[in-house]
Amino acid sequence: MSILKVAYELCKTVIKSPLREEVSVMMNEIKKFQEVQIGEKLDKYEMGKTIRNQSAEKANIQFYGYLIADSKRKEIEKEFNRLVPELSQEHFDLLTKLQREFIFIDEKIINLLPSNLIHRSTLNPYSMYGNIVTKDGSFKSSLFTEEQLDRLKSSFRRHKGFQEIGKIPVDLYSELNKISDEKIENANHVFTDRLYKAGVMTHPNDMLEAIRGAKRGNAVIPVKYIFSLMCIRESIHTLNQLIYQAFLQDKLPVFNEDNLISIKSSSHLGGKGYSLKSQYEYSLKPRDLVHVIDPYDTNPFPILCQIESATISFNNEFGSHEDLKLRVIDEDLNPFQGILESLNYKYK
Repeated sequence: MSILKVAYELCKTVIKSPLREEVSVMMNEIKKFQEVQIGEKLDKYEMGKTIRNQSAEKANIQFYGYLIADSKRKEIEKEFNRLVPELSQEHFDLLTKLQREFIFIDEKIINLLPSNLIHRSTLNPYSMYGNIVTKDGSFKSSLFTEEQLDRLKSSFRRHKGFQEIGKIPVDLYSELNKISDEKIENANHVFTDRLYKAGVMTHPNDMLEAIRGAKRGNAVIPVKYIFSLMCIRESIHTLNQLIYQAFLQDKLPVFNEDNLISIKSSSHLGGKGYSLKSQYEYSLKPRDLVHVIDPYDTNPFPILCQIESATISFNNEFGSHEDLKLRVIDEDLNPFQGILESLNYKYK
């Protein structure tokens, strides 16, 4: 079973979980906005809460964003001259419990990296945000069974990133271990930033030249290793995002012939993508996951995609609509499937 199919099964479990109702109540309370009468000013407290919540959502790290924003209340207050309310103990405890679930799941995957390679921390999608939440060794998931998590691990063993790492001769591990975690994280940040800035319809040409140069200079193994780690990390982030959205939505937003005005597709070094114009139906932000059913495909079926940009437009012909850029997520939950494929392509 592919990683994508296993992830969908986990989402079905979340939707049926009693914990989901607790999360719904909590999120409504966290986001509850104190309405004011016309002519009244919104006080600093309400403005501070809004800024805190916006900061949490902008981080794109699921529930962890609210814990990070809560920990930085004083910094937000100083920067914006607003009073930022502290999360209630009940909300803090539930958010911490949820984050421990994500950490627990992620560690199952991260520990698939061979034990004699040292770069586990670079696979952690939350590494740059510090350890506000820790998980003790006795933690057990209250959401997923061991059988479900074993299926997840088995599917991730077949991830193309882990497959590429598995091809590296063991006697070269000591050389790879000389590369610091910091250097790998910086490299991955640069590469992902370049890919995202290039957009979904094209790719950065200098990355293709870098891959060709690595092959000519016999540096392809460290490049493969770094790109493989990057793709695995992105897949873990996608898995977490899918589970997060399952707590908040019964199903993912869908773009199909019922709401599409136009659609264009692309395929290149970075992967696959769509540029589409749609009737305005959803409030979406970057890194949200959606389904696209391309009416021009011979066998249309839902394709998992990641939102990279969403802009609301107004004109007389269509009224209110959205211009969206979406990156296709593959069976490995990897948004950059073309990267690993390009490393094995024989350039002339």
